[in-house]
Amino acid sequence: MVLVLLGILLAIVLSLMGVRGYMRWEDRQYFGEIIRITDMGFVITDSIVKERIIDVSDQTVVKKGPHTEQDGFHVGDHVIIVGEASTDGHVQATLVRIVENNQDIILPRRKP
Repeated sequence: MVLVLLGILLAIVLSLMGVRGYMRWEDRQYFGEIIRITDMGFVITDSIVKERIIDVSDQTVVKKGPHTEQDGFHVGDHVIIVGEASTDGHVQATLVRIVENNQDIILPRRKP
């Protein structure tokens, strides 16, 4: 009986850890179109916040398809960004994926 209860408790804990991990991932991804290039990165427009400032560094990985992008960013590029939002509202990008404009991308809706 004790082993069954411990098994159930373990299953609940592992499930909660998975949900927490997914929610953290969802809070760290952003999608939009580049509308302006800045000294530190670029600005995107998205469906939640009108504009987001994205900062990139030497450690930021930039991908287009399966390959690392060497040409940089351009106004009009559609991008998916993974990164942490800082206290000043900027997103510190760790990964930027440039996607084709004609790709159908379905992302989950997030609360504003």
